[in-house]
Amino acid sequence: LAQRVGAKGLVLASDIRAYKLKDLKIRADEAGLKNIAIQTWEGRLLPSFPDAVTQAKGFAAVLVDAPCSGSGTWRRSPDSRFRSSLEQLSQLQALQQQILVAASQAVRPGGYLCYATCSWLAVENEVQVDAFLAQHPEFVKLSDKLCGCPNENSDTMYWALLRRKETSK
Repeated sequence: LAQRVGAKGLVLASDIRAYKLKDLKIRADEAGLKNIAIQTWEGRLLPSFPDAVTQAKGFAAVLVDAPCSGSGTWRRSPDSRFRSSLEQLSQLQALQQQILVAASQAVRPGGYLCYATCSWLAVENEVQVDAFLAQHPEFVKLSDKLCGCPNENSDTMYWALLRRKETSK
């Protein structure tokens, strides 16, 4: 993303886990990418943004790589399916919706919101997006896709691209 937006763009990477952001910063520095800012975020209230983002009334695009069951990685981590429970899945669903709602507030009118998981479970994917759209009519779904082969080997991911409607003038 940072390479694509170039020197004039800004990528604000956030995660609840500070060590993940530290690793990202190291990799970005090694790649010569200077347009990445990192910020820990627990997924609730939006953090403060740089002035340019505030003046633009939000980001042109926001990617939510949501925490999930990881069902799309079970082939590579077969033991993880036995460490999952319905209670954990329910908690993840609540967290996914919380993050999606909070992150959507950072999308400027006409901007894009991409929701992604490494899961093939509809309750973490299509159901989440449909629930969000039912409560947030200012967004429309442009497309979504389940990529991979969940019926063969579980290597799967899901993404949905949403767009915030332009505000009326």
